[in-house]
Amino acid sequence: MLRSYLQMNNKHFVPMVMVIVLASICLIPDYLDARLAENVDAKSSTLSTLENNGPKDKGKWDVSAQQLIFYHSSKVVVGVGNVFVKGEDISISGDRITFNWETGDVWAYGEVFIRIGEDRIIGDSGKFNVKNGTGQIEEARLYLKRNQLHIEAKTLKKKGFQEFEATDAVISTCSPPKQAWSFSCKRLLLDENGMAVAWGSKFNVRSIPILYSPWLKVPLNKYKKSGVLIPSISTSTRNGFGINIPYYIVLSDSADITFYQNPLVARGWMEGIEFRYMASPASKGILRYNFLIDTKSDNDFNNDGFSRENEKRWWFRAKVDQELPYGFLGMADIDLISDLDYLQEFGYGPMGYDKTEQTFERFFNRFLEDDTALIRPSYVQIQKETTDAFIGAQMRYNDNQIPGEQDKTIQTLPRIHLKGLQKRLLHSPVPLYMDYDVSYVNYWRERGVKEQRIYLSPSLQIPWSLFNMIDLTSFISAQDRIYRVEGGSYTTRNELTGKFELDAATTLERFYGGKRNLKHVVRPRIIYSYRPHEDQGELPNIDELDRLEGQNRITFELLSFLTTKIEDGKGAFAYHDLLRFKLRQSYEMEGKSLLPHVKEEGHHFSDLYGELELYLGKTFFRYDATYNMYGRGFTTYNIWAHGEVWRLSSYELAYRYSKLTNINEFNVAFEGRLMDRLYGRYSLRKSFEQDKDLESEYGIKYESQCWALDTVLQMNRDETRVMFGIELLGLGGWSYGR
Repeated sequence: MLRSYLQMNNKHFVPMVMVIVLASICLIPDYLDARLAENVDAKSSTLSTLENNGPKDKGKWDVSAQQLIFYHSSKVVVGVGNVFVKGEDISISGDRITFNWETGDVWAYGEVFIRIGEDRIIGDSGKFNVKNGTGQIEEARLYLKRNQLHIEAKTLKKKGFQEFEATDAVISTCSPPKQAWSFSCKRLLLDENGMAVAWGSKFNVRSIPILYSPWLKVPLNKYKKSGVLIPSISTSTRNGFGINIPYYIVLSDSADITFYQNPLVARGWMEGIEFRYMASPASKGILRYNFLIDTKSDNDFNNDGFSRENEKRWWFRAKVDQELPYGFLGMADIDLISDLDYLQEFGYGPMGYDKTEQTFERFFNRFLEDDTALIRPSYVQIQKETTDAFIGAQMRYNDNQIPGEQDKTIQTLPRIHLKGLQKRLLHSPVPLYMDYDVSYVNYWRERGVKEQRIYLSPSLQIPWSLFNMIDLTSFISAQDRIYRVEGGSYTTRNELTGKFELDAATTLERFYGGKRNLKHVVRPRIIYSYRPHEDQGELPNIDELDRLEGQNRITFELLSFLTTKIEDGKGAFAYHDLLRFKLRQSYEMEGKSLLPHVKEEGHHFSDLYGELELYLGKTFFRYDATYNMYGRGFTTYNIWAHGEVWRLSSYELAYRYSKLTNINEFNVAFEGRLMDRLYGRYSLRKSFEQDKDLESEYGIKYESQCWALDTVLQMNRDETRVMFGIELLGLGGWSYGR
């Protein structure tokens, strides 16, 4: 039948065979896909786990989508619709993703979002390798959390860990779309240390380009990187317009150097250099130097009676700490200056007196001499402390700025000091303690008396109790001074004297509150001291050890304080003084006046000294005064307060009065938030003795999300000065805030 069928339909056989063959060819791909792939179609996301067993990596990848197609033989998965690929520290999402879990390659299309740690990349499409963290994204937006950095680019290539290359890029630390400032460039390279190199770059404020550079290299993170820092601008009635441009160079992880170019229209070109290093927490140093050839001459700046004739103006200051062998510590404080007016004229800006003082205080907890001081000390010293002794040696140079006085200025070359701390003597029948003080000093100057002195002072202390109510301590000491003098009436001389002191005190205390958390203490004290009155007129008179005054004196003292006890919730307690009050006065029985302003005998009482301190939350208040018992009234008093109040982040008040030195001065400073993002400050130094303001300062600072502008107006009796500082997040900058 088949044969007859074929014979009957022979003319249709060939077309039928062709149809069957073509149909088979069309069905083969579907058959192969059915054998090689698993097609999952679901309205909700289906989570699948893929094992990645590459030669170097081993990890798990979670893939979810509306539709997933797995090609097991080629290690490929294709996701369509809300695709999400997640690893341990990376995730990629998009409308359509092809993922090779063996090689780590990801092809993503449509609303691509890549998260790597805390960093984000958004784009239209791209290819990314999840193993080595490299890839390329089109129409990309990048956010780097560590740098607070936003980059938009036509094409963004990720070349390594936080290493990128971009074309037609816009870079800023301001959040888009309305960025306060940005750099736009044709090509951008950003390395993993945050150093950006740009070609054809523009600096934009909002969308307005204001600066152009064909090539630019700038650090864009908080880590140390060489580059130009943000300039600061100033203008004043004496110096004219000025701009200070710092260039920062990283020498190593522990050292850097900054060069400052500061042209001043009315004065010339000031240059500066700062070198900093930190080899260890105990071995560090900061050195600063400024130099100017001054084009302005002054007959008598600020009417102080001294005229400046030099045109080369400079200031060198440094502080250094250095660890030395055998537990010794070396320290150096250098303060050398060209003339006495320098700090009054150029004490502002990032290299000025105030900023230098703040830097030294922060890193060394040591200060500069006051900016008005006419003698500026510099010294180098080494020292070592043990549990029972201190030894130190110092060389000190005093830079005297008073014309004609330098050759009469005392220099210390050197001073050596050994002090033994109080230590109990062994096998003593009563508690007996001993200490000692030994020193050698060589005071030298070109003109005048030169002195070398050895000072020896051992002492014994015997503490004991009277009726378990009164604490008694007796002191017996000897002071021996051995002199070698040049320029005096003798060459060598020995002066031996002694001192006796008896100290009696008792403590009265009372507790208040149910938990005894408030304690009031009153401690009265009487001190009797005796040293023979001896004529010391032929001795040099350079420091306090050259004049050991005779004493036959009783001193009365009363100390009272109020202390609160606060429990921290873990069973431990913290103690905090709320109030402290002290009174002190002496009575000299041999008739010698104790008053510095009265030389005649008969005034046995010293001025009454009192001090009061209050600690109220974040507010501290202190008042001290001296009162004369013989009709002169208050001879000195000082008031000082600082703290925080509503809307004022900090304030400081100080008032000083002294009849002896003709000081009658008031200082005030406020700093705090005026409104959201706006801060203000005000300071004033006023002399009531001269009836005028010595210096006043007004400052206002605006802080945005990615930039800040600081403006300061300073006025004193010699000039008016306006300064501008700008800070750009990620680029740094200078601010004049205290």
